[in-house]
Amino acid sequence: MQRTITALAAAVAMLGFAAGPAAAKAPAAEPTASITELAVTASGGGALDGNSGDYDILVQALIATGLNDVLAGPGAFTVFAPNDLAFQRTVQEIAGLDALPSEEATLAAVVATFGDAVDDVLLYHVTGGTLSTGDVFRARSLEMVSGGTVEPRGINLRDGDATRRNPRLVLAASNLVATNGVIHTIDRVLLPA
Repeated sequence: MQRTITALAAAVAMLGFAAGPAAAKAPAAEPTASITELAVTASGGGALDGNSGDYDILVQALIATGLNDVLAGPGAFTVFAPNDLAFQRTVQEIAGLDALPSEEATLAAVVATFGDAVDDVLLYHVTGGTLSTGDVFRARSLEMVSGGTVEPRGINLRDGDATRRNPRLVLAASNLVATNGVIHTIDRVLLPA
């Protein structure tokens, strides 16, 4: 009886072991949306709403600057995408504002705070190539499309502004694979020097 139980336990363990790697090697579905399309879809269409965890403000800023077409085009990009709460936090800190009542107010504050530098700030969130979170963790520095440098330190991303708190990767919303790259959500806006 003991031999039967031991053999059964061994068989179950072997089946579990064999099934684990096979499940892990199952191919992921091919992405069908560009970075821009993925951000718009993840934001329920990209219209400003009350969900602070999506990318409505980023989508609206990309459309206003015309950078949405760049991130919808060919190429391989890694985008560190601030969610709506990230924009709110950053603008509140920089402008010394109290809580912003809506995403519309946050978007207006972003435009007022960054002015003509909005393009540069947005491009400071994009680097060439498709980097997984593991690639980001291993990188000592990343050259951003804007020409600036970001230094990953674990989940923290050291940006050019040493006076403010550094953005962090939101791991639960990272590695969002698109046809032309990947999106990693961050909890604050990256600021160039």
